[in-house]
Amino acid sequence: MPLALRTFVESLGIAISLLIALATNADAQVSVVAQNVDGTSVSGRLEQLTAQQVFVRVDGNVEPLNADRVLRLTTLRASDGEAVRDHVLEHDPSSSVSATPWLLTSTGDWLRVQPLMIDEESVAARWSRIPDQPPLTVPLEVCRGAVLKLAGDPYRQGIEFLSLFDDKQTTDRIVLQNGDRIAGEFAGLENGKLQLETALGTTSEAIEQVRLIAFTPELISTPDLPETHVRVVFRDGSLLRLKSVLSNGGVLLGETLADAAVLLPLEHVAEIWFFDADRVPVSSLPVADTKVTPYLSVKRSPQFDRNVLGGPLRVRGSSVASGIGTSSGSEISFSLDTRFSTLLGRVALEDAAAPAGSVQFEVIGDGNTLWRSETVTVESGPVELPRLDVSGVTSLVLKVDVADRGSVRDIANWCDLVVLKSSQ
Repeated sequence: MPLALRTFVESLGIAISLLIALATNADAQVSVVAQNVDGTSVSGRLEQLTAQQVFVRVDGNVEPLNADRVLRLTTLRASDGEAVRDHVLEHDPSSSVSATPWLLTSTGDWLRVQPLMIDEESVAARWSRIPDQPPLTVPLEVCRGAVLKLAGDPYRQGIEFLSLFDDKQTTDRIVLQNGDRIAGEFAGLENGKLQLETALGTTSEAIEQVRLIAFTPELISTPDLPETHVRVVFRDGSLLRLKSVLSNGGVLLGETLADAAVLLPLEHVAEIWFFDADRVPVSSLPVADTKVTPYLSVKRSPQFDRNVLGGPLRVRGSSVASGIGTSSGSEISFSLDTRFSTLLGRVALEDAAAPAGSVQFEVIGDGNTLWRSETVTVESGPVELPRLDVSGVTSLVLKVDVADRGSVRDIANWCDLVVLKSSQ
């Protein structure tokens, strides 16, 4: 049996045991808000999540929801009680981007984990902010690399993250804390020592002295993102794309795009998003055209599911499940081909834009302005789009303009933009 499949099967067995153990324990179940595609929502305790249905206990009664009609599940902290938590609030405001290491994958996962061991098949890593959980196993073939020590400056962070997506590199490489770079063939990580085969022989470095690990793109596999998939945002800022998820209201079990298992208490989950042919993140749509006209000389291309600097999309301490990172002076066009009826989402300045930054967002359909924001700043916070009617629209344009502070730190995010099919 292949290692990935064996790992998944073993985790499934553990999960079933946990599900049985927790099945009668109502205290283990997490309170949620289920947002439906029609704009309605249901609040209560999550009893069960299957591929077909979401069961929520409301005032003593279990209400079944069709899973294909649910867009997002937002979990509530224990201190929130049954109150509806606004999803733009902080998941973990004390958890800055630079506070812990990040492991990035070709499947679009952002994981706040510390690598413990790396061999020719997988990376075993410890959750940085969920230390009581078993190590996570990630197939090596989908690992872009890891940033173990991030600069505090957001611009430097962007450079470090973008270096993991540099397809021009032809070798594995590490960057040490002192800035030295070593290229070669990665030999493994064990007992705190990272080994690299170089032209001059084998080098061994203590993991504490390593700032960044990047794997050669030539050996990285990128599984196709299935049309039907789930995106999970954890309270620590981690983001996972999964083929499927199951839960009994206390434990989440998921299968990654690389066929690995993820098993965690649901209390560590902030949001679960459900996508398919009828619920589509705009960041995954084909781009028809992109125009960037910088106010000054710095020109930055839009980034999909990353901020324009290259780091994770973050708004007020929260990671964003899907979105587009851009700057002022940008226009991004998508071809909708009249397939959709509704556009949902919100806009905000990236946390890295503080203390400056001011922009105006505009949504244009077939040349007509469908919505335009007031001036958005870090201080003003995120702005929710109304449910925009895009029925019959063939060309959707997302535009960001300079506002009243020039273009200084105009690091703008289109967050959680989703288009819904006409049937929705």
